[in-house]
Amino acid sequence: SGPLKLLKAAIAYATGLAGADDRRPLAERLRAFGGGVEVTTSSDLPFLSGLGASGVLAAGLLKALFVLTGRDRDDEALVFDALHVEQMIGSGGGWQDQYAGIFGGVNLLTFEPGDGALRRQPVLMSDETRRELEEQLVVFHTGLPKFGVTTTLDRVLFRYLIRDPLLLGEMQAAKEEG
Repeated sequence: SGPLKLLKAAIAYATGLAGADDRRPLAERLRAFGGGVEVTTSSDLPFLSGLGASGVLAAGLLKALFVLTGRDRDDEALVFDALHVEQMIGSGGGWQDQYAGIFGGVNLLTFEPGDGALRRQPVLMSDETRRELEEQLVVFHTGLPKFGVTTTLDRVLFRYLIRDPLLLGEMQAAKEEG
């Protein structure tokens, strides 16, 4: 909990230092682990902008901690590690947010019918097309926080996880239209 809960959750997840079964004082656990770690973060994005910064931050921090502890994970696994950390803190982060930070570029993300697996396919484009996009796309903050999105996202995610036939049908119809 608290203002640094994402960082704390990522450190706990990546190192196991916050294991519920370990009742030793933190200082003792850190000594056994081989020391501590100092984490510094910075972002110019407004809080609750909805631009996926928490997913990207979680993924970057997890990657660094996994490398530091000699337990590097591949990028596909890292996507779901970051999602797990966001779910730990109740941020309601989306499944797609960390893809941009981990893989970069433009990616097509699809949910497969049946198993619901998320698949990523890089969108290939010429250097000229990429330059045109970079010159013409603008991201700006409206000044309005994304309040209420988490509640909606939680409901949709729950319906997806329980394989709600109505939601899955709507997703399939959207895919066929798109």
